[in-house]
Amino acid sequence: MKPLPRNFLFLFFNLFFLFLGVLFFNPTSSSVYAQDAESFLQQFSQAAKTTPSVEKGRNFFNSKHGRKYSCSSCHNDPPTTEGTDQDSDEQVKILAPAFNARAFTKEKKVTKNFRKYCNNVVGRECTDAEKADILAYLMSLKP
Repeated sequence: MKPLPRNFLFLFFNLFFLFLGVLFFNPTSSSVYAQDAESFLQQFSQAAKTTPSVEKGRNFFNSKHGRKYSCSSCHNDPPTTEGTDQDSDEQVKILAPAFNARAFTKEKKVTKNFRKYCNNVVGRECTDAEKADILAYLMSLKP
């Protein structure tokens, strides 16, 4: 059997590494490029097929939902300054996007935090409509 030509092997390895680069280092991935609060608001309200409500978001944010804490228990009311975790006494970052440029910029983190803290505060995952309302409230807060 005749060995493969060198240019074939060169082409094969270049294509292989290009494929790995696209697979693992995709520049369009949300973990690489930041999104913004507005894009999350649109995403949640489209999924919920509803118009977000600042007032519903404010009420949700400040309500204990029959449990020990509300969102504002740790994030303050309004959430425009750093808060304090009620269980660990650790500092909690500012949640309102106008006061914290890094708030709501990474999809993975937004998804994880909504799941974790909705379960803590409400005892279940928040609906897309609730997420849209919360975000509308947070985005309504201006310096």
